[in-house]
Amino acid sequence: MFYAKSNKRDGIATARAYVYDFSQGISTSKDKRLTPLYTAVSSFNTQFKSGALTDGYGICACDFKDKPLPEFLIENATPQKIYYYKRYNENVGLYVDYLLLYADDGNIYKAILGQDKAYTLIEGLGFSSAPYAVTYTYNGNDVIIFSVNKQLKIYDGDSVTEITDAPTVTSMCIHNERLFVTEGGQKTTLWFSDDFNPLNWNVSLEDAGYIDLRDGRGSLLKALSFDGYVYVFRNYGITRITAYGDQTGFSVDGITASASGIIPGSIAVCGDRIIYLTGEGFYTYSGGSPVRILTKLDGMLDNIDISSAKGVYYKGNYFCLLNIKRDDGENFSSLLIYKISTGEFTLSKDLPIKDFTLMEGESFFKLLFLCENKNVLGELSDNCEFFNEVLTKSWQSGESDFNIHKEKRLTKLYVNSQTPLRVVVKSEKESRTLYFFGGISRECLPVGIRGEYFSFFIECDQPECYVTHLCAEFEYERG
Repeated sequence: MFYAKSNKRDGIATARAYVYDFSQGISTSKDKRLTPLYTAVSSFNTQFKSGALTDGYGICACDFKDKPLPEFLIENATPQKIYYYKRYNENVGLYVDYLLLYADDGNIYKAILGQDKAYTLIEGLGFSSAPYAVTYTYNGNDVIIFSVNKQLKIYDGDSVTEITDAPTVTSMCIHNERLFVTEGGQKTTLWFSDDFNPLNWNVSLEDAGYIDLRDGRGSLLKALSFDGYVYVFRNYGITRITAYGDQTGFSVDGITASASGIIPGSIAVCGDRIIYLTGEGFYTYSGGSPVRILTKLDGMLDNIDISSAKGVYYKGNYFCLLNIKRDDGENFSSLLIYKISTGEFTLSKDLPIKDFTLMEGESFFKLLFLCENKNVLGELSDNCEFFNEVLTKSWQSGESDFNIHKEKRLTKLYVNSQTPLRVVVKSEKESRTLYFFGGISRECLPVGIRGEYFSFFIECDQPECYVTHLCAEFEYERG
């Protein structure tokens, strides 16, 4: 943005303020009157490719080998959580892909990709609440292990095996052929199963065991296998456990992570690092000291219900589902997409996501979404849509006085946009909504409002939004 003063006449000066590069994206960390005009204080369903304001991401109906996924058509049951599981079928020499949905009736339903057109009940795989799950190769078979509270069950694609002496589970991971689980709550005990046998929880030096972690870092939240270690995330820190072979050789190291509570659902292994959210903001951890990231979002933290945040890593990006409070007090879900290699991020909304997971088959890799009021699963779309419905794109500037510290009259607004859009121009005194048709040429509309500080809100509900230039022309008294 720069200012070009001209046409000084009769004690009146005319000047222009420009935004012709939107690549600075979003910053909520400063006061609206200290945020440069070319930086958004909020922007949803947008990207900033090559400096232009363009469509963000969306969700479309997922397919499998160009065919629709099965529908969930179970009466009196609504899906709440999604799992993906694959197992090798020796009879046909191929992997079989399963989609598993936990519903609010306490049951898990399955659909085999390429075979089933609808979901069916898995007998014996019921739970009191949505379980955690990990995949494992047990006795040469690919299985998926489900657990919540004291319920631990193993499903092999055909039958269910229940373990009755397992600990109370709040998270779990597989590391060096052992199943590690946290108990959560106020408990500080990390349990691990027998080597090569997640069914054996008999405590002894030869079988299963536990580590009691009482070092002031709080209760256990989540266990992860990462970079050759088991990392246990806790309220205010991280515990790194070396766990090779015999349990007598296990060792424990403590790492300070945050003065504010860590949100367990946000924790995700992202290639060579782990990313997570705390009450202070987002952090990245690669084995040394945790480092703050995404600091431009700090101004939003007071309006985010961070306790419900959920993160996942997909194709170089960290995705985090956030619940944000509107100015009117109502909440809406927003999907943060953080590109790790560049530090760029976008925010999407109007995507009623309940859960997501990765579907990584032998010839495909997708991020799957379970959404409200949809009986089929969705996948990430490069189009700004929600199941073929175009999403509205928005960009909100801060409040600028254009470096002229006196009252001004905003006379004209110029916009370069390839699609129709509307711009709400506001001052502390007045506001006006302008409608632009879009096209190849730059458009100009009269404004005619007075004030000292002005803001601009761009909104586009057409597909393929592409805005490259915004210019405000204003007048003020010289002297």
